[in-house]
Amino acid sequence: MSRIILARLHSSTDHRVHSFDAHQHGDGTRTALCGFTAHHSALEPLPHITGMGCELCILATPLDEQPTTETTPPDDDPTSATVYAVGLRGELRWHDVPEHPLIHHHAGREVVLAECGSIGFLVFGIPPERYERCPDCPSPG
Repeated sequence: MSRIILARLHSSTDHRVHSFDAHQHGDGTRTALCGFTAHHSALEPLPHITGMGCELCILATPLDEQPTTETTPPDDDPTSATVYAVGLRGELRWHDVPEHPLIHHHAGREVVLAECGSIGFLVFGIPPERYERCPDCPSPG
């Protein structure tokens, strides 16, 4: 069972509380269950949802998860970062992003047109293990 960290941005007008998998590695960037990304130093861990919880994170959080306020150590492999997209509706699927994607802004985030034609939030890093690769995105290579 993975552990969840609830956190929001330290200083922002966006006070949504997001759910983050506590076991993430990479360049220090944390990816919430909804696809929102932020560097761990910009996040304020919380013991519970305070104010407004992110609807997509709430939908994607397993019911048996207990939040923790532990901070995760900085990631140690910045060369492993990749770019991918996650669906706007919070489905646990990631999409391939073309080399020169069409980028637009939606809900304060960058969205892209994925290889399969789906629109998703642009995310930097390694897709979470529990997310599956979109079967409609063309196979790499």
